[in-house]
Amino acid sequence: MSEVAEVLIISQDPEAEQWVTALRSASIVANSVSSYAEALNYVERVTSAEAVEEMRDCIAVLDGQMPIDVAFQSYKLLHSAHPMPTLLAVPPDRYRDYALDPHRSSLDEYLPKPFRPEELVLRVQAMMVRSGFQVPSWNPFSGGEHPEGFDQFRKGQIISVFAAKGGVGKTTISVNLAVGLTRFFGKKVLLIDGDLAFGDVGVRLNIASNKSLFDIASGGDVDFNSLADALVQHNTGVSLLLRPATPAMSERIDIESVSRVLYAYKSLFDFVIVDTFPALNDLNHHILEASDRIIVITTPEISAVYSTYRFLEVAESMGHAHKVLVVLNRANSGLRLDALERELGMNVDCTVISAGRTVVEAANRGISLFNYDQHEEEEITRDLARIVELIAGQPRSEVADGAGSYQAAASAGVGAGRRAFRRWRGR
Repeated sequence: MSEVAEVLIISQDPEAEQWVTALRSASIVANSVSSYAEALNYVERVTSAEAVEEMRDCIAVLDGQMPIDVAFQSYKLLHSAHPMPTLLAVPPDRYRDYALDPHRSSLDEYLPKPFRPEELVLRVQAMMVRSGFQVPSWNPFSGGEHPEGFDQFRKGQIISVFAAKGGVGKTTISVNLAVGLTRFFGKKVLLIDGDLAFGDVGVRLNIASNKSLFDIASGGDVDFNSLADALVQHNTGVSLLLRPATPAMSERIDIESVSRVLYAYKSLFDFVIVDTFPALNDLNHHILEASDRIIVITTPEISAVYSTYRFLEVAESMGHAHKVLVVLNRANSGLRLDALERELGMNVDCTVISAGRTVVEAANRGISLFNYDQHEEEEITRDLARIVELIAGQPRSEVADGAGSYQAAASAGVGAGRRAFRRWRGR
């Protein structure tokens, strides 16, 4: 067999040549065709050897945005006598047809469109590893110069959601922030469960997986071919990196590897949301250091405010004060907002009212508030939407309806509530 698998791209997308360029820059042989006839000619050529041992190893990238008859014929061709591992590039309006097809070959994976060329490179490399093919030696995160013809990586943002005290609604806000950024702004979002021992992000979104942070942060250099493998895709469009299956596994996480993992994912996603553990341990120090923004959650009770004030002092001493945004949860109970702000010595950026029954019912169903209250009839849903706008940096009214790249997949239309964007107050 060939030393390195070739890649066949079947697409009519004008950007297909950029994909070819990116793959070739990573030392991967790649070619693109735009019709079934061209694909047939290619497949016949690489499978024409008399002995199977002499056949060339191939991986296909099939663009599901082509006319359905061309895509269907091409898919059948790729899974005929000598099936090829196939990466299905799935547009939002065909998510259910491809990504959720129960008859999809076990050789196949899917990649949501739109995607960046470097993301395609990593996904193809991961498929090579899983298929037993050799992967060219090339690491886009090695710190050296990018190969000629390969665009610089677009940098996303790492947003850590932190609380100095447990039980203040940190995970609820993390989950809804991740879903909201995808739903309202079409952002590519990764939600990481940073509570390694007892995190419940998976429970909150009713999804389980044997893949976790442990698979890519258990010591040594980050295996970038495994970055995509460690994730699980939620039907809202949010990618998830769950906590390890057992507390014992969490103890084997290499803390310094976590920073490298965060920076790697930052290059692949618009937002990386980390739901942290409520303590200032070594792991959180690394997460906070890597973060572009730190959302601090507090509640209007003396113990929570005191713990938050202590954390803000620490954050200032560590040079993180400029990253901090404060969210007051359960704002309609306890201390008044003006009194709380005086105690903290800074303004609160967003408030979220208490709505215990609504939150509990959504959590028990394993869905976000935005899916539970799709028309935003509850004030808490509108409050959470304002946090999403704050992080996105713009109001939803500036985004055309249907801009969320996974709305069709999630069958969840944008909520009707459209409040004006309330910009955070200056420090």
